[in-house]
Amino acid sequence: SETQYSHNSAETAAQVISAALAADPDLAGVFAANLFTAQGVATGAKQAGATDLKIVGFDAGPDQVKQLEAGDGLHDALVAQQPYTIGYEGVMQAVAALNGAPTTADIQTPSSVVTADNITDPEVSKFLYKADCDSAAVGLVQELGDLGVRDVVSGDNARRGLDVSGGR
Repeated sequence: SETQYSHNSAETAAQVISAALAADPDLAGVFAANLFTAQGVATGAKQAGATDLKIVGFDAGPDQVKQLEAGDGLHDALVAQQPYTIGYEGVMQAVAALNGAPTTADIQTPSSVVTADNITDPEVSKFLYKADCDSAAVGLVQELGDLGVRDVVSGDNARRGLDVSGGR
């Protein structure tokens, strides 16, 4: 079939899938390339009563995870990025740049396929996106502290920054 674009809008994605299902009720599957598109496709498919449509969403936001766990057919699989790894690699590149060390221009980060069968596996569930990322942030700050990077936090925690202290 053809590629349809939602422009990162859940509402547009719902309209696109509704129109696609009206034109082709035998549509077998959809790959939603981001969180908002996945939300919209699931909504549009549900409204259209498309119970046999297979949906794979890129990103693993809290709503998509709930739908996958519920087994309501709104998502058959999710492709989860690894936000901790992405953040860690980004901060490490910033630290290297601030220290005048070489940086890597292109870093590939892995992703994980999440299904109803593996969603509770700790090696998979650790990549599900959290509505609250305080615990991940604390872990990253602790790890960076071990590398000689100090977290600088204002009194009201409103501003956060990094102070590169020059190593171990």
